[in-house]
Amino acid sequence: MDNEMKKNIIFFSSFFDTCKTPENSKIMSSQMNTSIIGPTSNSIKKLRLKKTWGPYLAGLIEGDGSIIVPQLDSKGLNPLIRICFNEKDLPFAQYLVKMLGYGRIVFPKKGKFILLEISDFEGLYYIVNLINGYFRTPKIEACHRLIEFLNVRSLFYLNSKDMGNFIALNKQSLDISPIVENSWLAGMTDADGNFNVIISKPKNKKSMRIQTQYTLELRQQYHRSSIITTSYFDIMSAIAINFNTKLYARSRMLNNTICNSYVLVAGSIAFNFSVNSYFTKFPLYSSKRLDYLDWDLIRSKVRENVKLKSKKPQLIKECTKIKSGMNSKRNYFNWDHLKLL
Repeated sequence: MDNEMKKNIIFFSSFFDTCKTPENSKIMSSQMNTSIIGPTSNSIKKLRLKKTWGPYLAGLIEGDGSIIVPQLDSKGLNPLIRICFNEKDLPFAQYLVKMLGYGRIVFPKKGKFILLEISDFEGLYYIVNLINGYFRTPKIEACHRLIEFLNVRSLFYLNSKDMGNFIALNKQSLDISPIVENSWLAGMTDADGNFNVIISKPKNKKSMRIQTQYTLELRQQYHRSSIITTSYFDIMSAIAINFNTKLYARSRMLNNTICNSYVLVAGSIAFNFSVNSYFTKFPLYSSKRLDYLDWDLIRSKVRENVKLKSKKPQLIKECTKIKSGMNSKRNYFNWDHLKLL
């Protein structure tokens, strides 16, 4: 093997998670024992995986994920990337574990949710490689702390075991590319977005109205100090500008605490067309994909009804039936799209 090839080889440790299984949880684990990753066809595949899944996973983690990083001098504690899913999205969480080759699924005894957790060094290093450079929110602060931890602790571990050269991770800056250029918003929408259909009778109107809305709500402030940013205003404004819609501020009381958030709610024909164009290019993967497809079906029916001037009572009946199986009322799930990935 020539020297140039040696420089390009990245050695990973077989550093597995030593954390004890929580007593209140059942765990399904999947670990990949990868000792060497070099500039092979497998590396090319991973580069393609980064372009496809990197932005999506960054958005998903920034929405429904947590990055927990212990102090650098902590002993016996590993960092943790945790993503929360509704229990109905178990097939998708299982797919991610299989696709990534790392992680475990935790089933808490209380609550209708499941957790995907990654805490072994190899898995954390691999995931950070995927998402690094695609963060758009203040949660990049946690990603940078994780990178610092991995660089310091992994270098010490690998050098002490004489396992070879380790390439330290660089802290990438916020992704400020146009929202519509990658799958970040798809990941964020699978986490915190909603597709709603409103069928109502407006005041002073005789006929019913059907409105399709896309909603995204994020908190206003990050909970830690950061030299980069602590406000979610910039990213929410960027989304609103890209889709030519308004951004609202919202305050409400939850569990005796005032929660402030930014809300993007849009239902115009032009906006819905833009939403359709984006999610056609960058699809959703959770069960929310099915809600989006029903939402888009209703959007198409309403649009076609306007063109053909067909009978509205029949349209109301059809759309009401479709709406009755969306979001929290959904009891039919189809995961065929995961088989095609």
